[in-house]
Amino acid sequence: MLRAILVGSTAATVMLVIAAVFFCDQGDVAAIDREARKQYDLGKPEEALATLEAGLKRFPDSPKLNYGLGTLLAARGNLKEGQRRLEYAVTVSPETPEYHKELGICYLQADRPTDAERELKTVLKLNDKWPEAHFYLGLVYERQGKSDLAMEEYVKEVNVNSCCTFAWAKIFEADKSRTEKE
Repeated sequence: MLRAILVGSTAATVMLVIAAVFFCDQGDVAAIDREARKQYDLGKPEEALATLEAGLKRFPDSPKLNYGLGTLLAARGNLKEGQRRLEYAVTVSPETPEYHKELGICYLQADRPTDAERELKTVLKLNDKWPEAHFYLGLVYERQGKSDLAMEEYVKEVNVNSCCTFAWAKIFEADKSRTEKE
């Protein structure tokens, strides 16, 4: 009976996850990352956070774990610490476009459009077919009042992935606005 109570509780789950992290092999950062993603996907962000924090105690220099924690913290509104973790991941692993994309989004959320633009352009230098980077760069340009550049980015996103509904909405909105002015 005691086992059933412990297994069902959030605190017990967190403790089991932390124990699993500390007993994994030295090179098992990917397993920690997978476990954190699984917990998050199951709607357990606290467990995901605990998994990443425990993993970083064991592997503090891991760009993957810093990226995961930074992304989760930023999504939960802790932009300052999220940025710090993402900046570390980008510094250690500058050739990883996903890290630059998340840092760019974090900067956009923190109203740092110049920094966001730089990071999103870096993504596109590393991989010019990254649809989300085009979309978020379009948002940056919109906030900067550069509607023509924003529209170019939305069109690029749609050309890379025609299923991007947000970009289509931006394009239709701009087209409707233009038609009403004429």
